Amino acid sequence: MAVRGLLLVLVLVGVFVSTLNAQGRDVVVPTSSPQVAKPQRMEETVANSLVLNGGPGADSRLTLGDGAMAFELEVDKEGNFKIGRGERALFAIDRDGRITLLSDVKAMGSLDVDQLLVGGEKQWKLLVHDAFDKGDAPGWSDFQTSTCADETALPGPSADLRSKRYMLGGHCKFGRKMTTSKVFNTSTPHEHVRFAATFHFIDAWSGQCAWASLDDQYVWSECYDAGLISEKGGKDLCGDPNVAEGKFAVPIDVVLPHNKATIKVEFGSTLEVGEGAEVVAPPPKPAASPEPSAETEESAVEGVQTTPEGMESGEAPSPCEASWGVSDVQLFAM
Repeated sequence: MAVRGLLLVLVLVGVFVSTLNAQGRDVVVPTSSPQVAKPQRMEETVANSLVLNGGPGADSRLTLGDGAMAFELEVDKEGNFKIGRGERALFAIDRDGRITLLSDVKAMGSLDVDQLLVGGEKQWKLLVHDAFDKGDAPGWSDFQTSTCADETALPGPSADLRSKRYMLGGHCKFGRKMTTSKVFNTSTPHEHVRFAATFHFIDAWSGQCAWASLDDQYVWSECYDAGLISEKGGKDLCGDPNVAEGKFAVPIDVVLPHNKATIKVEFGSTLEVGEGAEVVAPPPKPAASPEPSAETEESAVEGVQTTPEGMESGEAPSPCEASWGVSDVQLFAM
């Protein structure tokens, strides 16, 4: 807005200079005298600079146009500049350089604002928005994308009604033992960060939980049981046409203190836990990855799946039986 206001000033000053260079125009230069100077007709005037000084304790004013259609540029005796029409001020710059717009603003191009205040209150500034609508996900550790209406969706009577929203992951993409993360640039000076996204629970979840973390600290978690929805007659929105989705588009919206130059966003789930197991969500994140012990190496060799403390192992669903996706990942700063 400040940039547009300055452009407006430049345009009006340009109009004034044009009046000096035009032929056959009346130019009125106010003086400190209470009597208005008589218009002088000038055939041609070339000026490198122009100084309007109303004198000590007086305003300096330039009028462009005639009557009710005229605009006035004025510097008052306090050193404040304004542009107005009649008694109505439209644009002002006070003696300390603060700009105030007192009319509607129409911006035809882009507008870059470091900090926006509305009613004196700071507003969130959008830093990034990953919509995945190009069919890719650059920077994410697992960058598979899909929609619920693409060629990978299972056929069914409701196939034409399925969501065409692009997402990171999706049916048969993200399932058990799957996480995805990305480090974002947040170098804009800020004190808080706002994290928003939409999480999609797809198909036969049986009480497991999804989670999201920022800089390896959990900030959101929600659990879901598709069986409870199917009993009530839900709608198929994605994946298996025989399984209804009860939490297909769950909003995530978290605000927390943050002033670092980067932030890590990560999503995952506890789908590695099978149906009927005791589920707690989510397990603590380790401070650092420990060195593998002989026991864990032996488990890996034998293909034994270990589960977090507080969870009992069970037969986990495959990614085509229960899966998840994420869309519209956004970060704001203030």
